[in-house]
Amino acid sequence: MRSHVLVGLAVAVGALAGCTIVASPGPGYVASGTAALETNVNRPGSDYRSFDLASGRPEECRDTCLVEPQCLAFTYVNAGVQGPNARCWLKSAVPTPNPDGCCISGVKTAAPAAAGDG
Repeated sequence: MRSHVLVGLAVAVGALAGCTIVASPGPGYVASGTAALETNVNRPGSDYRSFDLASGRPEECRDTCLVEPQCLAFTYVNAGVQGPNARCWLKSAVPTPNPDGCCISGVKTAAPAAAGDG
């Protein structure tokens, strides 16, 4: 039985060669807008959720904010500051930016209107 699963997986992977696979953020979540990374900026307060980032990539924090409708801003805290892993703080408002070498922050900006929406 196990060999059939491995063969099926190999066939599926082979069929996807040359394709780009993009992780889905979850049901009902669609990326909305963009957010530039603000290096050496902390935006303390207005947190509604936080989580560890094993990847250590601030882009993962930003991308999570972009797909959560309630997220308006985020702060990525470098590994070793609040624990062994990097940490992402998602914000329900846009706090004032403070210079701080611990962090990378960003503010979500609205996606441009599609042609014919105006």
